[in-house]
Amino acid sequence: MPSESGAQERRPIVFLHIPKTAGQTVHHQIGGRIGLRNISPVRDIVEVAPGQTHLPPGYSFYSGHIDWTDLDTLANPFAFTIFRDPRERIGSFYFYLLRQARSRTEEELVLPRFTGQRNILKLSVDEYFTGGDRGWQRFIRNSYDNFYCTYLATGKIRGSQDMDGMDLQARVSAARAGAARLSAIYSTDNLEALEADMKDLLGAPINLAGNFSNVGHDSSGTSRWDDLLSRFETESAARQMDRLVEADEALMSALA
Repeated sequence: MPSESGAQERRPIVFLHIPKTAGQTVHHQIGGRIGLRNISPVRDIVEVAPGQTHLPPGYSFYSGHIDWTDLDTLANPFAFTIFRDPRERIGSFYFYLLRQARSRTEEELVLPRFTGQRNILKLSVDEYFTGGDRGWQRFIRNSYDNFYCTYLATGKIRGSQDMDGMDLQARVSAARAGAARLSAIYSTDNLEALEADMKDLLGAPINLAGNFSNVGHDSSGTSRWDDLLSRFETESAARQMDRLVEADEALMSALA
């Protein structure tokens, strides 16, 4: 439970963490200033039963891969997310899941919760992104397909089904409406802006720019997107990857 003092006095901060966008650093830096007792325990959608809120009342800091459909239940929240080049995010997320899969035991990989990691080991990159049944393609859409638009438009980490049938313009329009509910959207290329806003809110500085946790494979400095494309066996499958970022790139241009 949150502390009786502090948690109710501070404007709640809600960090909507998109995977592979410097989120671990942001969480630890802000959380270190706020204190563990005042941080919501919900960090991931798998930790919450269907139908339950991901934003339990009474905390000063909410942070994670969480749904935010009920953001309005919080009093005057400072809600934000962080964008990264969407191509690099996709590449980084793929290699992150690949590393995770390689670290699993055979006993772990047969569990349903690790289906995605099991498949990333056994499927070629072409099959992983463009093959499989409808259930598998839903996983790909939830994980990679214009994630920024989907997350902002639906308020859900796994909201791709709500976007079915929408053309690019409709996706971007819905995402812009969702973006208007947030206090700010930052870029991994300019975390100094987030540092400045957090200093105003917290009354103390945090260190984000150039200070990344959970860097892993990204530390090489090479393009994760280029590395991913180089693994495709066919040019036709590689060309299909552009559709996974076209709406997100249009959204970022519209919000710039």
